[in-house]
Amino acid sequence: MEPPSQDEKKTRWKGKSAFYVLYMFLFLSLMDVFDSYSTLYIPTIISQVQNEFLSGMNQTTADSTMALVLSIASLGIFFSIINQYLSDLFGRKIFLFISMFGMGIASLIIALSTSLTQFTLAFFVMYVFFSTDMFMIYISEESPKERRGMNINIILIFGCLGSIAVPILRTIFITDTTSDWRNMAYFATLAIPLSFMAFGLKETTKFKELKILRAAPDYVKPSPFANLKKPFESKFRKEYISVLLVSFLLGLNGAFVQLGELFLSNHENMTQGRVNIIITMMGGAAVIGFAFTGYLADKFGRKRLCYVYSALMPLSILIIILGIENPNFAMISCCIGASLASITYYGLGILNRILCMEILPTDIRGTGTSIRSVITALGITFGLLLNSWLNTLIGLGNAFLLMSLLLIAGIPIIHYLVRETKGIELELV
Repeated sequence: MEPPSQDEKKTRWKGKSAFYVLYMFLFLSLMDVFDSYSTLYIPTIISQVQNEFLSGMNQTTADSTMALVLSIASLGIFFSIINQYLSDLFGRKIFLFISMFGMGIASLIIALSTSLTQFTLAFFVMYVFFSTDMFMIYISEESPKERRGMNINIILIFGCLGSIAVPILRTIFITDTTSDWRNMAYFATLAIPLSFMAFGLKETTKFKELKILRAAPDYVKPSPFANLKKPFESKFRKEYISVLLVSFLLGLNGAFVQLGELFLSNHENMTQGRVNIIITMMGGAAVIGFAFTGYLADKFGRKRLCYVYSALMPLSILIIILGIENPNFAMISCCIGASLASITYYGLGILNRILCMEILPTDIRGTGTSIRSVITALGITFGLLLNSWLNTLIGLGNAFLLMSLLLIAGIPIIHYLVRETKGIELELV
């Protein structure tokens, strides 16, 4: 099969109606809305879940127990590799549906949970589905190389509605006198009916090209597990392993996202009203980060932005843990630090996913990104277990700072071992 001409590459939407392109962006944006909401709303209710199910424990023991519970739930990411591995074999479209439908079902189970064990299992299932990156793979394979970052950016901006909904609904359902945390889960069940919109989409252009290539008489079908090994072949090994190392370091900092609300809620200088304001600020900051990360990555490059975000994360955590101890500055310092942490953590996650998708060819892009998700999960699980232990020694705030400092190690890894992928054409095999 001949590769696409330059004109074809620049007019990737050619052959698709304006209505279809709009429908595609609408569905992918809705999927990201529920992906963002599902990712963020659970960490904002952890203190309420703890109060309901662990009220008989002292604070330190309860905090360490919740860290352990969250680490167990994060193991669900390991199973996300199944979805993405199969998407390399059967296509992206069906797994868009499966991922979005699964997020809705997991939220329903969370809303109906009556014990900490049920909550943990439901959160485990949620991790399986919101860790797939399927919408990013889909738009990456449909976009012209010149607008790949921008198109991802557009979807992420609209997806920020999910981030915005979290603090709004938390303000409504969780106050200093009420705790209706299950209602926050019910909102995410809207993903169940909306997931059926996926059947109105076509398979991605890149995957169709791959199907044609696989149908050629001289095509040699790889072994069933070849896709799992291919990302580690010499052609991709150095860059791919480097991206995985940074994914692990980023995962270690997932403890701040999962336990940050708990850290704030249990501090003497904080009330639920203040926590709601800080979470709202974080949601707004996430919008800013999503709005500019793709644009800046296309303009200045993926690597430079990685350096900036990696350096800013420790600074943001330091602002929080130093400021929260001063009653006069606790609120403003936490708003600034938490907002900056939100921008950098999620921005670095976006860049890491983009780098992973751009250094790998279409035939293993789903599998490769799922392995990235698994490595991130290892970081999250290990980070939560480590925080559970460190909490009894140095406290959660200092544990968060220690984890964030490790991101600095990712700067030379990306600088020396990963090429800039800005503007490259995606490979098929």
